[in-house]
Amino acid sequence: MRGGRPVPAAVRRPRHREGVDPACESGAMSITALLEVQLKPDAVDDGIAALNAILVDTRAFDGNEGVVVIQDKDDPARLVAVETWESLEADAKYREWRAGEGAPTSLVPFLAGAPKLTVGRQLDV
Repeated sequence: MRGGRPVPAAVRRPRHREGVDPACESGAMSITALLEVQLKPDAVDDGIAALNAILVDTRAFDGNEGVVVIQDKDDPARLVAVETWESLEADAKYREWRAGEGAPTSLVPFLAGAPKLTVGRQLDV
C-alpha cells in the first residue's frame, strides 16, 4: 500500500527467492559497479564522447551484462556509469584489464578529478 492506497500490480516490485538476483536466471549473483566521473565543466561534450568510445569495449568485455550512464541534472559534468557484471570475478578481470593494457587514457584530459568506484551486489529488500 502506498499512502493508504493499494499499489497497482504493474508498479509492485516482484518478490524473488532470497539470494537470487532477478536479472540472472541461473541463480548466480550479478554485481553492480557504479563509476562516478566528474568532468571539467568546459569539457563535458568531449568527455561524454570519450566515455562513449570507452564503453564499447566495456560492453563487449566477457561477463558484462550492460552499462548505462546517468548525467546529473544539476551538474551536467557529473556522470555515473552503472555497470552490471555476471560475477565479482568478471568485474575483477575487467578492472585488471583497465588498469593495464585497456587503460582508458582518452578520458583523462577531460577529468576534473579521480573517478570513484563502488562495487556491490543487489540486496533483495
